[in-house]
Amino acid sequence: MRELGLHALVDAWGIEPVLLEGLERLEDLLAEALEKGGVKAVTGGSHQFDSGEIMVWAIADEGHATIRVYPEEGRWMADVFSCGDLEPEDAVDVLVEGLGGQTRVSLLSRG
Repeated sequence: MRELGLHALVDAWGIEPVLLEGLERLEDLLAEALEKGGVKAVTGGSHQFDSGEIMVWAIADEGHATIRVYPEEGRWMADVFSCGDLEPEDAVDVLVEGLGGQTRVSLLSRG
């Protein structure tokens, strides 16, 4: 079967809660990650839940990316999917540098 894409999954922990706050900061970081990966988002959005958790997502022509942060737990998770020119590893590097913590990254071949 022919590979149709590459999916990067990130789990991070051990972050000071204050470093995971700020909806606009997370939106900017996700846009920067996609651009570093070689694509530009065509649409996206974000939401801060009453619990303090934040979800940010972006859709590109050749994939998507999401970040979900749990400030009170000092954790964040992300996924970056590419079905084209997007380089998920480059995008993940931006997220890890911007959000920090101990991380585990898994790369999955899709399709």
